[in-house]
Amino acid sequence: LHEALGTSIKLGLYPDAVLKSNGLPTGIACIAKTEDAMLLPLILRDPGCGYLTFKLDFYAAIEENWHLSVGSSLAEIIQAVGSPLKKALIKNIDLNEVITKGLAALNLTSAEMAFFSNPSFDIGADKLALSAEETRLLTEELVSVTNTVEIRTVQAIQDRTIAKSYSIKQNDCIGFIHTGSEFFPQILGKRFVAKIAKYAEKNGFFSFEEILSGIFGVPLNTSLGQEYALWLKAAMNYAVVNRYLVYQLLKQFLETQLPCRVSLINDNMHAGLFSKKMNNKAISYATRGVQNIFKAGTAYSPLSLTLLAGQRETIAALITGGENADEYGNLISHGTGCHIRPYYDYAAHFTTAELDHYLALAKKTFYNTTPNFSEAIPFTFNLLNSLEYFQKIKLARLIAHLAPLINIQSALLN
Repeated sequence: LHEALGTSIKLGLYPDAVLKSNGLPTGIACIAKTEDAMLLPLILRDPGCGYLTFKLDFYAAIEENWHLSVGSSLAEIIQAVGSPLKKALIKNIDLNEVITKGLAALNLTSAEMAFFSNPSFDIGADKLALSAEETRLLTEELVSVTNTVEIRTVQAIQDRTIAKSYSIKQNDCIGFIHTGSEFFPQILGKRFVAKIAKYAEKNGFFSFEEILSGIFGVPLNTSLGQEYALWLKAAMNYAVVNRYLVYQLLKQFLETQLPCRVSLINDNMHAGLFSKKMNNKAISYATRGVQNIFKAGTAYSPLSLTLLAGQRETIAALITGGENADEYGNLISHGTGCHIRPYYDYAAHFTTAELDHYLALAKKTFYNTTPNFSEAIPFTFNLLNSLEYFQKIKLARLIAHLAPLINIQSALLN
């Protein structure tokens, strides 16, 4: 991939990077000056996917195993198709406004928008046109989860000062929604993948062998690149609105079922096409499984908390930017990758007490799928290893671990 792209495009590859089904990795960022940017469809696989993180504040006592019954009901609510709750949430939503304005289509205040890393890309209503079938599919998909919904408990607080500034305490419950869109990537694929592959071969940007392996793209500064970028941003607008609507669904459900108030922590995209200024130069970067990380300052900033999600049977981590975060472009992986090496003795890196602790956490969790407890220790090792690396290079500071409690996976992952 590096050889095919050349020296004008820098690649950021993270410790938990993993090859996906198309042979290209997640946990990667392609960064270039805007005039040199190349858009690769199979890297830009799920634009707008991200984590929306929220907190549950209980105002009364709850049963010890509340998560088992709530998890079961929550799974039904999330997976229900065309439920009255979902229909009520999208009743007055204009899909065209969603894809051209993002969260601005929902009339959120500027204060509410500040909780989102990318709340809106203003495209222009006359720039895009969906077919009737595309409109139907995207309308039906709103308020749906493509990956996971999880609720976790705060454990092993490492930075009490930052935790206190964000009102985070031991045993607090923090949840997150990991979703993008199922159908928008299909729309992008049908509209652009073959067109971009032919364009790349015709203009000699990539060899036939590279194109066959999934390594091909179109320069951003071409008419095809600009058209593709608009559609990518439309998909990102759609994904963040979908994630916010799922949050509204969960908030209504949890506040009805539990003595709690649910509040938004932040929303952080980890896939798509982004731009920013670096050293007074316009930079464009495409990510797949890579998100923002910013240092927590003296003033409250919701975007200074970042989630490394872990796996179904493992802990996750709440982090903030380290003192060198700016040097690394304020980018870090989303924390759900890493292969398991066969025959490697992962358990040797833990004490007996640690092994028992991590397995007990995994076995206490509610799952709507069948967990694989044999993967708990290898994936825990991978996450802790990544965390150690991020802290060593001062890209991140660890605030706390998040123990698994409820894990609901989309049917799309099975």
